[in-house]
Amino acid sequence: MKLTPTLDRVAIIREEKKKTSKGGIILPDKAKEESNFGTVTAVGPGAFNMDGSRREMSVKKGDIVFFTDYHVTQTESKIVIVDDEDILAVVK
Repeated sequence: MKLTPTLDRVAIIREEKKKTSKGGIILPDKAKEESNFGTVTAVGPGAFNMDGSRREMSVKKGDIVFFTDYHVTQTESKIVIVDDEDILAVVK
């Protein structure tokens, strides 16, 4: 499936869920926390400014990012769609 985000949205492959706790306890599937880190796989063209020009996106394909979990749209696979403004940081 090829996914192309629209406007100022970004497609991210979420990192794998944690399989063990910090203390080494193996977690069941229901207790696993989803990671807020992932790799950008596709970026939309950007939203429109008031003058009709496109706003530049803050990330590019391949960036590793930290994002909020509040406005995430989950797809059928590990890919999530988030707005550009919901990306909190780019990991270097």
